Amino acid sequence: MALPELPDDIYDTIFQHLALADLVSLRRVSRRLEKITHLRSLWLSLLHTEIWDRHIPTPGLNPYTDSLDDLTALQLERYVRDSLELYRNWTSAAPVVMARRRITAADAHVPQTRIISLHFVSIRGRLCLLSFSITQRIEPRMITLECWDISSSRSDPPKCIAQRKIRWFGGGYAVNSDHSSLGLIAIRAPLVEILTVDFDATSVEAGFIILKTLTAEAKAVLAFSGSTLVFKDLDDAVMLLDITRPQLEVKLDHPQPLLAANEPDSFEAVIQQDYAVILRPKTLELYPLTRFRTGCEALKSISPVAVHQFQFRIDSCRIERHLSPHHPDLSSMTVGSHSQVYPIHILIRYSSFFPWPVNLIHHYTLFPNRAYDPNGLGTSSDTVSATNLPYHVNPVLCHTISSPVRLFSISDMAIGRYGTALWVDSHTEDHFYQAEKGQRLAGRKLPALVNWDSTHSHDQPPGSQDQNKDVSASMVFGFNEKDDWNRVAVDDKEGCIAVGTIDGRIIIDTYI
Repeated sequence: MALPELPDDIYDTIFQHLALADLVSLRRVSRRLEKITHLRSLWLSLLHTEIWDRHIPTPGLNPYTDSLDDLTALQLERYVRDSLELYRNWTSAAPVVMARRRITAADAHVPQTRIISLHFVSIRGRLCLLSFSITQRIEPRMITLECWDISSSRSDPPKCIAQRKIRWFGGGYAVNSDHSSLGLIAIRAPLVEILTVDFDATSVEAGFIILKTLTAEAKAVLAFSGSTLVFKDLDDAVMLLDITRPQLEVKLDHPQPLLAANEPDSFEAVIQQDYAVILRPKTLELYPLTRFRTGCEALKSISPVAVHQFQFRIDSCRIERHLSPHHPDLSSMTVGSHSQVYPIHILIRYSSFFPWPVNLIHHYTLFPNRAYDPNGLGTSSDTVSATNLPYHVNPVLCHTISSPVRLFSISDMAIGRYGTALWVDSHTEDHFYQAEKGQRLAGRKLPALVNWDSTHSHDQPPGSQDQNKDVSASMVFGFNEKDDWNRVAVDDKEGCIAVGTIDGRIIIDTYI
């Protein structure tokens, strides 16, 4: 048969083996080939091969409303195009800001008001930014929670849809890592309250709703994931409870030594259905949660089944799973089923003998254990045990990143769910700024490592020549001639970065 006489399905099969640039070029050959390049099956295949198989996230794909079966060929093509455009810009040496929006916290007019925390969250498929600002007064100290809808047009300023002022008792708060859960924020005020956002509220002051007030005597809220809350009680014991049955409190035993009161007390956690990974100032611990999930009333405490001790004390840290683009959201992996085990990235700044951290960021990775059986020993005992671990608990040092911070200067770190490390430091190689002041917003794309287990043994995590290598930032997002940046948040799926300042202002940059 002559080439022009081939049926469309044969062309479709052939075109699926072409590079995307070649496919677009075929549209200029003839009307028939141009028509074939718009076939839905072709773009569905390209979404897998050009985007997801390369571990590139898909901006705009809403896991709540978008089903691949319902998407047209034009919509699939748009997702492929947007994903590649964002990835090329995001991973370049100097990513270009496509839109910059500025917002101001409610108390920014009050002296000494500062942003103390920023979090991107997806609520009902809408990208929102949670901001926490505090009025730095001795008494009364007030914290203001605000939720900004940033999913609207980039030309419009973000809209505040919820706002609440709370008397600050210093007991901390936590944003739910599972955005599909009913509760969004856990905060001590002075009892622990579980808050969510009402998009239909008649005013921003009524936008935050109290879903539940817990009776647990909490000194500080440490972590919140799904319905699981981790807090510190009045005796400084770390406790675990499920907000759906808060009467059952379980203590997390740990080998952490007592810490001096004037030293930083970091705490990060990844909490899944069957286990919890806890990162403290000196240790990384893995706890089994099966009996806790079943509501065993006889369970009073849980001991870790594996512990790793770091050589130095941690000053600040961040921990986050590296998700696969095949799962646009956490909801499909954490509710009512065993969790899929993904690599966990850890960023650490160690403490020094002086009252400031060292000028290095250490990137560790916690690798999944191929031999892990998610069904374990059954429901009568813990699925996770010393002989059935979801991870190799000794984290692998992958990179040591140069990131200097001047004496008593501000720094912050964040990790995106698709493997973007982001930080603020004092590195001012740009000659425009003076050496005695200025900040840099820099980042590094962390390797996906999704298919590492197909090429390595059951017993050992992978090793590579790149591990434990001194590196620098691979992306520099911008410089600041002042020293007023103090908090940073990143959503590397949608290509957004938020930077908070010490005077209550927030900058939101979009890179697509």
